[in-house]
Amino acid sequence: MLYRVDITLTMYPMSSEPRLTCRVHRATSVFVALVLIGFSLPCLAGLEWCARAIDPSQIEKLKHNQKLLERTVFGEQPQGLDEQIKKDGYLSFSDPKVRAAMEAAVAANKPDDTWIDLNDWHGIHYLLTGRADPDGSVASKVIMGGAEIGKDTGTGRAQVLMPEEVKVVAQLLQKTTPDVLRSHFNPQEMTRLDIYPKVVWERDGEMALGFLLEEYQRLVAFYARAADRGQAVVWAVTD
Repeated sequence: MLYRVDITLTMYPMSSEPRLTCRVHRATSVFVALVLIGFSLPCLAGLEWCARAIDPSQIEKLKHNQKLLERTVFGEQPQGLDEQIKKDGYLSFSDPKVRAAMEAAVAANKPDDTWIDLNDWHGIHYLLTGRADPDGSVASKVIMGGAEIGKDTGTGRAQVLMPEEVKVVAQLLQKTTPDVLRSHFNPQEMTRLDIYPKVVWERDGEMALGFLLEEYQRLVAFYARAADRGQAVVWAVTD
């Protein structure tokens, strides 16, 4: 079971404390956490690109075990909340049981250097390829390459890059500097091609580019580690 979290933060005139209203809906989403109420939150909303570097011996297991595949790519999900969602249609963080389930999920998903999530994955793909869709090139494989595995969760199937492909991708990224990507930044063209999230490129300009380049540097480091360790990379997009 995967969840989407909708959060509203409201300031009331007679109170110095904000009120947080949170509804958690059944959806394909990465694991949930909340900075504002004392625990961290890797992905809240929108389309996320999530990837895990794995030992290639795990691939065959992932092909035949959808739950294991989802846990590998997205992390552990909050447990024991299905019945309440079915009953009420949402979850309240004022409920101690809900908070405990969320906190347990966060504790089980301690960050490590084999996992990465990107908000601006589509923008990075465009800066590397000049396209919105995959074209089979090494540059395209960085974000949109690999062999499909598992079931379609609503945003496509997971894909896996073998260790040899990971090494080739890592070599390309080492040669492709942030300055090269900066020279490819074209907000008008990105909007025309519907590069996700479409609204930010012309509106935020250099700020949007700054976020892209920050995430790109994380991605370069991620692939470099995976290549050095002889790992495969499995990735998927979630909403």
